[in-house]
Amino acid sequence: SFEPLLRSYQVGMQTGGIQYAMASASRLIIISFIAGRNLEEIDRDIKTFGGQMIEYKQFIMHRMIFPIKHAVLNLSTSSYDPSFLVRQVKEQKDELAQSSGKKHFVATSETYFFYGVVAYMFGEYALAAEMVEKRREVDAKVLRRPILYGMVAFYDALTFLAMARITSHYKWGVEVSSSISVLEKFIQGGNPNLENKVYLLKAEAKSLLDEKEDALVMYEMAIAAANNNAFIHEHAIASERLADFLFQNDDPRASHFYGEAHRLYLQWGALGKCEQLCKNLPI
Repeated sequence: SFEPLLRSYQVGMQTGGIQYAMASASRLIIISFIAGRNLEEIDRDIKTFGGQMIEYKQFIMHRMIFPIKHAVLNLSTSSYDPSFLVRQVKEQKDELAQSSGKKHFVATSETYFFYGVVAYMFGEYALAAEMVEKRREVDAKVLRRPILYGMVAFYDALTFLAMARITSHYKWGVEVSSSISVLEKFIQGGNPNLENKVYLLKAEAKSLLDEKEDALVMYEMAIAAANNNAFIHEHAIASERLADFLFQNDDPRASHFYGEAHRLYLQWGALGKCEQLCKNLPI
């Protein structure tokens, strides 16, 4: 629920705790994206809260929502260009260089993370892997372990699996196992919202190992769990990954799941992703 953060923002504004209010607004925007809230709604919040951050001179908080702003822009508009994403990363890094201390490192780390997510969604796997590497370099400087509710481990592993398909290098498999372990620990700690992520990662791993029947079961479980949790973006990703799996195995059901992925991305508000998916359909 977004209600506690929204309430924290309101209390801060009412009591003069502007920095507290803007920090709550920043986390609200970030968690909204992570949870798969409609991109158009997130964009409205970015404009509203972002304007207030400028008005009250909360520039660090404003910079921290830049990656989400650009992620929403890239996903929701047509004509996605990977070179534009690279330029955005550089510009954001230059902006953050004006800051210092732990907040600077956190903002830089999250910048690389969210740009990596967008790169993965658009099939730019080498770029996504580069973002993971750069983020880890930043995190190592402050001995920081990024969590973001398990999303870092999830998208890192998706990126590693994609790179394993491309390069067949064993190192990616080791990284995937580590990420799945992180997510399973979260689940054991009482967070069921991560189950669909683990199912999808295991499906992708089974697919790589050519364990087709087990992979299919895991893909179906990932889709069902994402649907139950109302994670529309992850439902879309799982549908697209299943469609690719089915197409590679000459299964005619692939077209159905490509259609499902398109429908779900469209419902999420990711018009740019929809366009990219249509342009690159293998069928």
